[in-house]
Amino acid sequence: MALLMLKGFWNGGILMVISVDRYSLIYQCILAYLLHFFTLSLVWIIFVIRYRSDLMGLQHVITVSMIVALIENTLWCFDYVNYNVVGQVSDATNIVGVLLTTAKLTIIRTCILLVSLGYSITVPNLEYNTTLGVIALTMVYFIATAITEYVWVIRTMGLEFPVALQIFAFIVLLLCNIVYVAWVAISLYKQYRSLSSGKQTKKLDMYFKFILSLCLFFVFSVILFFIQSGLVIADKQDDLWQLWWIWDAYWEFGYFFVVLLMAVLWWPNENNNRYAYSVQIDSEEMGTFALPSSEDEDDGGNTLEVNGDQKNSTGTHYDSEEQEPL
Repeated sequence: MALLMLKGFWNGGILMVISVDRYSLIYQCILAYLLHFFTLSLVWIIFVIRYRSDLMGLQHVITVSMIVALIENTLWCFDYVNYNVVGQVSDATNIVGVLLTTAKLTIIRTCILLVSLGYSITVPNLEYNTTLGVIALTMVYFIATAITEYVWVIRTMGLEFPVALQIFAFIVLLLCNIVYVAWVAISLYKQYRSLSSGKQTKKLDMYFKFILSLCLFFVFSVILFFIQSGLVIADKQDDLWQLWWIWDAYWEFGYFFVVLLMAVLWWPNENNNRYAYSVQIDSEEMGTFALPSSEDEDDGGNTLEVNGDQKNSTGTHYDSEEQEPL
């Protein structure tokens, strides 16, 4: 694979038969591969292995998203470089690659939705109806996105894709996006209001950083969208062909940014498994989280930690070793 890359990039890279629009994707795959997969994924997996017995559900989902993204970008990198050198398109690689791309997008979006619902952060598990809603939205989005993505694969194979099915998939995908954005926005607002009223400043700070980062990413994406639209209207694609790959690469780095954000905010540690049970006491003298032990969890998690002392629900104090706050 390394030899293919060297051949493909020798003398500016346009060595064989790859078109300009697909040639730019080589840079996208290699940059995403180097930044995302050899740094964040490797470090994350090390910590996951270290604290494997204390992982919370959200961290498992983040791990799956990193693994799928790693495989997907590796496959596309090989596919584009091989096409640039050999001059042949692999239909099987395109089919598998599109499936992995769809899975990556779906899992990352599901991670954002789970965070907005407080899964493993403010609640240990989601309610039954909420779980069914998340599964249904995820499956519908996956199918609609897969159909939309496979239009390009079908056309590269010289086949026709039904127009009616394209329109139907587009409408379903649009509705899924509307429901998804509304659900995430409402859930984040409820989480922020609940944590704020409960004086849970540590978790509130995490959600504030998460919401602020998503808002900045959204605003920046809208600005870039209008810039790209303006360049298309002005017919500048051919003049800026060497830089046009940036528009496609931006979304790849955008997905990486979202995964990085969630990974940093909810990094694996020894207290993960009890994180959703922790409560921060609102007092000038009481500034730590309560981390119930395994026995306390069986009793409903009613034991609170106050500056190294534990206090049960009846108000009786007794000494114990100080537990490490989050």
